[in-house]
Amino acid sequence: MIMKRVLVIFIVGLLVLSASAARAQTSGARAGHIFEFGAGGRALGMGSAYTAMVKDATSLYYNPSGLGLLEGRQLQLMRAQLYGDAAYDYLGYAQNFGKTPGGWGMQFLRLGVAASDGRDAINQPAGAFSYAETGFGLGFGLRGVGFPELSLGSGVKVLNRSLGQSSDNLMGVNFGVQYGPLFNEKLSFGLGVQNAISLSRVDTLDKLPMSVRLGTAYQVLGPLA
Repeated sequence: MIMKRVLVIFIVGLLVLSASAARAQTSGARAGHIFEFGAGGRALGMGSAYTAMVKDATSLYYNPSGLGLLEGRQLQLMRAQLYGDAAYDYLGYAQNFGKTPGGWGMQFLRLGVAASDGRDAINQPAGAFSYAETGFGLGFGLRGVGFPELSLGSGVKVLNRSLGQSSDNLMGVNFGVQYGPLFNEKLSFGLGVQNAISLSRVDTLDKLPMSVRLGTAYQVLGPLA
């Protein structure tokens, strides 16, 4: 009974956070856009549906509850060359707990822009400067929390931004839920709340914005090979 009450409170809390995020303004530039670039070719091709079926090394990025469905160890790498000399790198590692139905994972992300020549207020050379965002995350997920088909997960992430000689740090806490698969292991549901708790350090008013990822996935065909 206690476990079921905790489960109900957890899900209600996520729904409240979802409603709050839906009402939040999202116009203009937002801090932490690096966590929206994507990770892994399969996930990028499936969009929000991947929130409901993720169970690999990218779980921490999309929905930490997927860490509760891990089998063995996984490592994923991705690199994308962006506009100009900018580049985006992603590394994700995850493994299960062994006998306990669940797992943990970590991730590293970096967005870097090559150094450029700086100018002062009167257009005089002021030396070279560069911009970079570096993110790190750590989290876990558990399977069978109250119900056999239910997975819950949570993760914390830290973002460091640096421009020339100045830098700051932002932190966010994510939560996620997956339910399924149902109906002959074909239908799954997923909910991920990004930055449900957000903090900042050093001289900045920016915070990682709260966002919600909802997904539903239905497997029409089985493996083709």
